[in-house]
Amino acid sequence: MTSLQVLTDARRKTHSITKWDMWVLNPKNYTLTNTCMNYEIDLDNIQNAADMLAWTFQLSGKNPKVYGGDSYLFELTCAFKAIFAYSARDSWNSRKVVDAYMAAEGKRRRCSWLAL
Repeated sequence: MTSLQVLTDARRKTHSITKWDMWVLNPKNYTLTNTCMNYEIDLDNIQNAADMLAWTFQLSGKNPKVYGGDSYLFELTCAFKAIFAYSARDSWNSRKVVDAYMAAEGKRRRCSWLAL
């Protein structure tokens, strides 16, 4: 098994539609929270890719051991990618994006359960 397969398998065990390892999406208040530090990112403040990159840069200076391990930035990027894949390219309304993400992932999850 390659190291990428090991990482992918480990990630599957810690990921749900609202959780990326130590990062948890709260669709009620539109935040992404690091559960190790109870550190919240208000998704209403992310209006474009530059805002997303600014969060990544800000958190890259933090101590990985405190924020959940070496993969905390990788998992944050995965969360951003999953959530903001539902945004329009020219303008982002994070509330609409999170609602669209939850609706799409909820349907996909229900369908996958039906396939069992």
